[in-house]
Amino acid sequence: MQDRRSLCFGVDEKTLARVQTLSELLMEEYTRDAAFADTCIRDLTEYLLLFLMRHAGSLAESAGDRSTFSGGALRYLYLHFRENPSVSEIAEACGYTPNYFCKLFRSVTGRTYTDFLNTLKINHAKMLLASTKMTVTEIAFSCGFTSLSNFYRSFRTETESVPLEWRGRKK
Repeated sequence: MQDRRSLCFGVDEKTLARVQTLSELLMEEYTRDAAFADTCIRDLTEYLLLFLMRHAGSLAESAGDRSTFSGGALRYLYLHFRENPSVSEIAEACGYTPNYFCKLFRSVTGRTYTDFLNTLKINHAKMLLASTKMTVTEIAFSCGFTSLSNFYRSFRTETESVPLEWRGRKK
């Protein structure tokens, strides 16, 4: 991404304390029972991301239309990427027309909306491959892909390998 500052956000002390407490409790549970380690890692990661995205204020919101756009659009995508939001849906959620949204999205991120959405899905898939024992099919559908062939094609494009090869290298 060209403007990584749009991914920065700040939280207040109370929110940070809540995140730290939650992290400590989940890590304690993780070390206590190895049978649930995969579940704890997945739940911790998902909860922390959702919690921070919902409670974080963008540090760059005062920097103009591009920062406000990217902060809102990226937050929305990170929260809803598994639901496959259409360009129209996210443009409406951000208060833009679909055409203007696509133009602004590409100028801010340097990527098309579809490419960026697929990258989010593949990054989530890689996290699940590395931290769970879910099957490739389960992972594909839990990441928002509607077909296994589309998942494999997107995964190969992003990583230059297939999911099971990638999992094997990470273990």
